Amino acid sequence: MVQDALATCQFATIVGSVAPAEDEWHRARRRRSTGVRVDARLVYTCSGRLAFSATPPLVPSRHPKAKHARDVRSFTDMPNVGPATAADFALLGFTAPNELIGQDPYALYERLCALTATRQDPCVADVFIAAVRFMEGAPPHAWWHYTAERKRDFDLRS
Repeated sequence: MVQDALATCQFATIVGSVAPAEDEWHRARRRRSTGVRVDARLVYTCSGRLAFSATPPLVPSRHPKAKHARDVRSFTDMPNVGPATAADFALLGFTAPNELIGQDPYALYERLCALTATRQDPCVADVFIAAVRFMEGAPPHAWWHYTAERKRDFDLRS
């Protein structure tokens, strides 16, 4: 029953009153402040009972992201690029990250939309910009660093 009500949680403890749930929530937050990442929250189940839910600590990444383009061996070595974006690059015909150098990220985005026959989320274009710029030697930036640029460029292209 709890698993159905809290499908997104790894575990949940049903409690009878607010105080015990809050105590568990605060303990989880303290674990988080010591460097263990815990997503803790108080939730109500579909039956209206209060529950404490938390995800267990995440395992540190075994695959750290590259700090420089020269260190990139696979697409997922690049900042902002995970398995889904790596699959997008493969669909676009790229086999190695260095093939992104000199590419137009907006054209890549448009090609992806055409190949999938779906208008992709515009943030995909931000990720493409971040990946191309990183491979061209720019420092690593979060993909949203390029959102304002993408919005300006999309406005100019329309």
